[in-house]
Amino acid sequence: MFLWRKKNRFIYLIHSLENATTYNYDKEEYDKKLNNFYKFLEKKKNDIKNELNNITTDVSKMMNQLSCKNNIYVIQNII
Repeated sequence: MFLWRKKNRFIYLIHSLENATTYNYDKEEYDKKLNNFYKFLEKKKNDIKNELNNITTDVSKMMNQLSCKNNIYVIQNII
């Protein structure tokens, strides 16, 4: 009986260690995936920000061109 109990404790210890290493591995994998996901989100955020800046720049250029054309039209009508 005494040896059987020791054997069960040893098996339980081995099982616990296996679970701990699996948990540690899973946690490391989870942390890596989470980190990669945050990097992906940051990259997407920067891409969207750059695209919005490009659109803003293009709209500003178009507005300036329209303003210049409007001023030329006004000047031509005055003359």
